[in-house]
Amino acid sequence: MIVIQIVDWRSYLLRSDIKKHKAFKLSTGLLTGPKMWSVSPEAKFLFITLLDLACQSDEYGCIRQTADCLITVSGINKQSLSTMLQQLETVKLIQICSESVLNPCEKNTEKTRKKHVKNTEVIDLTDEELDLGRKWLDMAVSEMPHRASDPKWHAAEFGTELKKVGQAVGLDHAGMLKVFHYVSADAFWRPNACSPKGLLISKNGVRKIDNILTRMKRPHERKMEMARESVADPNRPIVAGGTVTMNTLRKLNGLPPLGE
Repeated sequence: MIVIQIVDWRSYLLRSDIKKHKAFKLSTGLLTGPKMWSVSPEAKFLFITLLDLACQSDEYGCIRQTADCLITVSGINKQSLSTMLQQLETVKLIQICSESVLNPCEKNTEKTRKKHVKNTEVIDLTDEELDLGRKWLDMAVSEMPHRASDPKWHAAEFGTELKKVGQAVGLDHAGMLKVFHYVSADAFWRPNACSPKGLLISKNGVRKIDNILTRMKRPHERKMEMARESVADPNRPIVAGGTVTMNTLRKLNGLPPLGE
């Protein structure tokens, strides 16, 4: 049994003095505003279905249905139902309650929300950050379609991990958006940077995001950076993987080596 509470149920009511309703109202922009940009079309349709079911309930916007019932009446496939519900909960349209709740769900809303946030490790996101998570998710699914039904792959999860990446490297939302544009357009990084969580994994002491940020720099910027590193460490190869150092060049030109 799945127990769902429609958040701010009163705002959808044509009349508030009756329990069961024959119709509900939708405010202009509810399904098309920035808040819904991170929500898939299937999840939007599922929300309309939940409003319909809530109207037939006498528990003030609280729905108690089995997963099979929700799948049948909404047309959402079984593998996607959990992801769709998570999307709607992330943008605070619904509250998924504990199956053991016997009283109206709103009494345990705050407690359940805290449990949900703890389990999914979702931090507060702006609409723009959720939208970035959705864009990165779409890119990742296009490269790895077999992960489309993965319950851990959803816009809120991606948005959360991308925010953590930005905080780790000192980038704001605009900076992370530039990273997305670069990665999505690069033939190498697009299939190799699908998971935002993997951007902070180190290999030989270097994180994937560090390599991406280095490649994003213009050629002359990279040359200047390498020159500064060569001056700081004259025995370091000028070209990555090479053997020629600054001191090697100085010796070839009859100059004394640095640092000796």
